[in-house]
Amino acid sequence: VVQERDLAERKKLVKNDSLRSVITQLSLSDLADGDHALDNLARICSKAAEALDIGRAGLWLFRKGGSEVHCQVQYSFGEVRKFLEGTDITLERKDFPIYFQALALGKPIVAHVARTDVRTMEFREHYLE
Repeated sequence: VVQERDLAERKKLVKNDSLRSVITQLSLSDLADGDHALDNLARICSKAAEALDIGRAGLWLFRKGGSEVHCQVQYSFGEVRKFLEGTDITLERKDFPIYFQALALGKPIVAHVARTDVRTMEFREHYLE
């Protein structure tokens, strides 16, 4: 049991070091360059997902007074997609009420299995499949 805890602690430290390294790299880059803003957001998203060792991550922004969110950048298992206005993925409150209730709590939604997590399972048909 002690060895398992030690191993878990070591993995956590490695992940934290990796995150610190990514944050440092990004802070030294010119992310404010307006001509490349979407590219920079894509880079941040992919680096964060790789550092966290997760398969999918995205940058979502609220629109229409919080009644919908749209995906600006999505990293999914090694592929980065950037969405320009009008070509993005949009989720509306009326279609995903449980998810929007979870967002309203103001806490991160960490869904290890999005298809079965109560807060994200509404996405199965329209977004995750």
